[in-house]
Amino acid sequence: PRSFQLALATLLRELGFQLIALDAHDPLPEVESLRFGTLEEFNKLLDRVDVVIGMDSFPAHYAAQARAIKTIHLFSST
Repeated sequence: PRSFQLALATLLRELGFQLIALDAHDPLPEVESLRFGTLEEFNKLLDRVDVVIGMDSFPAHYAAQARAIKTIHLFSST
């Protein structure tokens, strides 16, 4: 839910993290929203991050497995 997203984003920003959302449909305040169209573009984006928090999807799995970036996977009922 959006309220949980806002709470998590607020907490992370208060801890000093800079946040990037991948193609956010409903951007959060003070969170940069970026798109990637190619794997090369995605790799350039990953060069900017220390941790990926993502859904059970390609970006999170790729970051963890192919790039060995610390990753937190969020799973839902789908």
